[in-house]
Amino acid sequence: MSVINKTFKDPLHQTLSQNFIMFAQQAFREKWGHNFEVKNFHKEVFAVMQMVYNGKIQRLIINIPPRHGKSEIVALFQAYIFFNNPTAKNMLICYASDLQSEKNALIQSYVQTPMFEKYSETRVSKRRKGLLRWETQQGGIQFSATINGKILGAGAGDMRAKGAQGGLIVIDDPNKASEMHHTNYREGIIDIFNNTISTRGNSEKTPIVIIQQRLHEDDLTGWLLSGGDGNVWHQIKVPVYNDTRTNTIFPEKVSLKGAEIKERANPTTFAGQYLQEPQQVEGGIIKRPWFHLITPDQIPETFDVHMWVDGAYTAKQKNDPSGIIITTYDHKKGNLYIIHGEKARLEMPQLIQRIKKLKEIFNVKIVFVEPKASGKTLVQLLKDKALTSIEIKSKYSISEKNVKANDISAYIEGGRVFLKKAPWNKEYLHEMAVFPNGRHDDYMDCTFYAIERYMMKKRSVWGFSTI
Repeated sequence: MSVINKTFKDPLHQTLSQNFIMFAQQAFREKWGHNFEVKNFHKEVFAVMQMVYNGKIQRLIINIPPRHGKSEIVALFQAYIFFNNPTAKNMLICYASDLQSEKNALIQSYVQTPMFEKYSETRVSKRRKGLLRWETQQGGIQFSATINGKILGAGAGDMRAKGAQGGLIVIDDPNKASEMHHTNYREGIIDIFNNTISTRGNSEKTPIVIIQQRLHEDDLTGWLLSGGDGNVWHQIKVPVYNDTRTNTIFPEKVSLKGAEIKERANPTTFAGQYLQEPQQVEGGIIKRPWFHLITPDQIPETFDVHMWVDGAYTAKQKNDPSGIIITTYDHKKGNLYIIHGEKARLEMPQLIQRIKKLKEIFNVKIVFVEPKASGKTLVQLLKDKALTSIEIKSKYSISEKNVKANDISAYIEGGRVFLKKAPWNKEYLHEMAVFPNGRHDDYMDCTFYAIERYMMKKRSVWGFSTI
């Protein structure tokens, strides 16, 4: 394992230099006088940070509940870099000015522990020792700024160093929780990252670590994981409950009872901050309990099976996926059965192959395609493949999404829509419940067209009468 400082005074020095978790425990103990209580999830975080240091991970996102040691770990990590390299250049970004100075001072305090005096050449410069920027006597820099602050002229990392050994960019909770449901605020944070922060590495290989609690589907984490900046991001997701949900991961911080009380009090906020699974505020038009979940043996087999496609026709992560549902309809009872749902980002040829495969699996009679320009092309290509397909004819325009949702809500509330129990139910129900506040509405569109076709008795606009 290579480090900047390769000359070791004794075995402990070597251990501290080459193992971040050992360094962190020693530095924490020297500063605070007691041990860092390392839980299993901490070990995972320490291990992945070591991979960043060694150059094995260049872009890292850690999503972790509040008050679980995240800021302490990233402060220790920046101190660890200075322990081995007095010329390193680190940049720390957070949302509030008081936090940036507090966190910068914490890093400096670790650099001034006795272990640095004994084993490291790094010394804090007395002449350049500010709250927002301090330097080492050897020319290293610890710089901090708010997410909206000025960082012109500042840079992080060293093009000659491997991994984070020359420094890195750390973004520690860039979002203000009270502002996260404002679209302009979220998009502003993303623009700042994309146009400013991400350009401040002194090398393209300068690592960037983002550590935050989730606050919204479209927060910085969500945007990056969807391919927003074109990089591949490694994610560590830490929910507050253990795998069996029989306890919390850090009971001394948040007890099981305390977590359950928080979840009942505000399930939407809890899902993001404590489970790292942000949910949109439910839209109120369609509610989850209105749908019936049934087993395969409860689905009638005597009716035709149809497929509904809301196609995107691109594999790019930043674009919407293609949405597909497969349905059958009981004419006598007036019930709609959705027997399959899925989403995928596929180019046109791959989407056609997927539709063909699903047609074979479910014995689909007709494929209905959403009416838009690209939909006409898909219909023609499906016909070329000898697949019966029809462009949907609706009395509603594509843009009348809220109107459509309100018009189908009575049918769903009336208990006439049934879902076959399957893993896709979770995503489907979430999208329907949060509409129109959700990121995607592919399932909503497909469901609307199916209900309009089967239940609204407006068949004349479809151009045919046979179901």
